[in-house]
Amino acid sequence: MQRQLLNKSNQPERAQTALNEGEIARVRYASGQWNQSSLGLVALANICLQGEIYDATIQLLKTAISNQRYSGREAEEISYHMLAEAYIGAKQHAEAVEPIARLPMPLQTIT
Repeated sequence: MQRQLLNKSNQPERAQTALNEGEIARVRYASGQWNQSSLGLVALANICLQGEIYDATIQLLKTAISNQRYSGREAEEISYHMLAEAYIGAKQHAEAVEPIARLPMPLQTIT
């Protein structure tokens, strides 16, 4: 899969960086450093999102959200924001509606 991603990407350096960061994160997660909360999954998802690996991002965030072991509301909101971004990046616009609806309304829009 890594080779396919590098060959498919128009930005092989960016893809390699994402893969390297993902491997570091995978080792940390497997060693138990991140197993205490969903933040480890969110960190992995962020790496995938930055690498435009949307399917993996979506799966990781759905797992993190279903675990509901966040250290605070802000982390949960970040997860929903990232999930919406991943759905949009994957051209799954209809699926992006639910995570967007879970985000708090910005104060600027309240009249």
